[in-house]
Parts: sequence; structure tokens; C-alpha cells
Amino acid sequence: MITDWITAGAAVLTMMAAAAALIVAWRAPMMAARFAENLRRQNEVESERTRIRMAVFISLMRCRNQLLHRDAIDAINLVDVAFADSQSVRQARKSFAEATFEEPSHPVKIVERYHALIDKVANEVGFGGNIGPSDIQSGYYPRGLGRLDEAAFADAEEKIARAAIGDRTA
Repeated sequence: MITDWITAGAAVLTMMAAAAALIVAWRAPMMAARFAENLRRQNEVESERTRIRMAVFISLMRCRNQLLHRDAIDAINLVDVAFADSQSVRQARKSFAEATFEEPSHPVKIVERYHALIDKVANEVGFGGNIGPSDIQSGYYPRGLGRLDEAAFADAEEKIARAAIGDRTA
């Protein structure tokens, strides 16, 4: 009698195991597809994040002697998004921005802070061991082009000063 109960119990357990195996076999492809799609999305997000970070780094490096270049400004404005998880990069961007708002302006300090920002970004994108301060500071920018930029900047400052005086007299 006990053996009949054991045999019946084993049969019920076998049937339950077969039913569980059937359910798992039916759901497994859907679960695998869902897992694969989630993994693909995560890889896509990470790939896009890496692409944006590299674009910011490249723009900062490319404009390291032209801080007023539109690409440099765009890259600086993307730092908080591209490096949202890096407090050191975000702090370097904040220090750079603070230096640019100081009155009177301190160009050497601004350039130093810009280069410090590039250094922090280089570390985050994996170039920290390969690109050092001398690499960051030694960009190419023809002297003649620099003089033209200085003249344009001086002209712009003069126009701004005249506009400010005009605002006060009106």
C-alpha cells in the first residue's frame, strides 16, 4: 500500500515536472528575445554615450587654442550631459565657467582651466595615460590667424563697451 502511494506521488511529481518543463520551453524563446532586446538597448545607449563623450573630447582638443570657437563652446555645454556620472569632469567644467565670468578677465587662468577640463575628459575617455599636459597645451594655431582673432575680439569688446555706454545715456 505504501509503495502504491509512493508510486502515485512520483507519478504526480513527474507530471508536474513535465508541465513545468513545458511552460519553461514555451516561455524560454520569449524570455531570451526580451533579454536580447534589453541587452541590445543597453549596448546602444552605452555606444551612443561613448560616441558623445569622444565627440566632446575631440572638439575640446581641436579647439584648445581657439576657446571662442563655436565647437569649443558646444563641447563645453555638452560636458554636463556627456559626463553626468563624472564629478571630476563636471567640477573642471564649473571651474572653467567660473574663470570665464570673472571681472576683470584673466585669460591665462581661463586657458589653464580649459586645459584642466581637457585633462579630466581625457582621463574619462581612456586617454589619460597617453595624453598629458604638454600634449594638451601644444595645439597648432598659426600666429597670423591668432592676430586676426585678437583684432576681432578687441573690436567686439569696443562695440560692447560703446553699446553699454549708449544704454546708460538713454
